[in-house]
Amino acid sequence: MNHRMKQLGCLLAVSMLFGGCVATKNAEPAPQPAPAEQPSEAPVATMAEAPAAAPAVQPKAAPKPAASKAAPKAAPAAAPAEEKPCDLYDVEVAMDETALTVGKSVSLYVHVKANGFPLTGHEAHGVKVTFNGLGFASNPPASECLRVHPNGSDIIYNVTAANAGTYDVVANVAFYPTRDCNASRVSKMSDPLTVTVK
Repeated sequence: MNHRMKQLGCLLAVSMLFGGCVATKNAEPAPQPAPAEQPSEAPVATMAEAPAAAPAVQPKAAPKPAASKAAPKAAPAAAPAEEKPCDLYDVEVAMDETALTVGKSVSLYVHVKANGFPLTGHEAHGVKVTFNGLGFASNPPASECLRVHPNGSDIIYNVTAANAGTYDVVANVAFYPTRDCNASRVSKMSDPLTVTVK
């Protein structure tokens, strides 16, 4: 009897055990509480993270020409101005007498001098002579092309006093590099010579 009772107790224990397992298996799981809603963690773009605008395309500068390795040439020094023969002449005016009476004839000299620098060559230079202050003469000389020696010359005019008064006579001489008074010229003027006519 005791043996039977043990068997029944074991069977009952085993059935309860299996019954509990089946009940546990068929039971729906208990609802779990919903997790609290978390704030969205979507990244927020900041100024630093914002995509940079594409840089504007800059036009390419033309390549600079390669600097010359040669040193710049210095400007040639100006050659000293060549002294022309006519520049060496000087002019003086003179008379036999400077106190005249009306009707008297005198010689008027125009001295073309080389100032102590003899000019080379034998080619004569052309000159034209004009006067200021020769209003006392009745026959003033006309301007014409004359020739002077390279080393200087005296040009002589004969004039006759006709008008009373005091006059400052000046000789103006234009020198030409050619004997026929062509091309450029150099002008020289004498100091005044005071002439009195009574």
